Amino acid sequence: MAKTVKFKGSAPEDKKLTAIQERLESLKADLADLIREYDEAGIDEERLDAMTEALDALEDAWDGLDEILHADA
Repeated sequence: MAKTVKFKGSAPEDKKLTAIQERLESLKADLADLIREYDEAGIDEERLDAMTEALDALEDAWDGLDEILHADA
């Protein structure tokens, strides 16, 4: 189980975390598009599985940052 780290957020740190979260969102979209392309091209299932695991890791990272950003909400 992931540990939620709570800290008193301040605007500069929140802005940095939000910027990272936005970049993760972009990476997730790019990787999802690439997975679809590879799937349509009939690329090796093992490779697709690895890419899907990477996408899941990006989603977990995004969720972790979201928990931090909204810990005090």
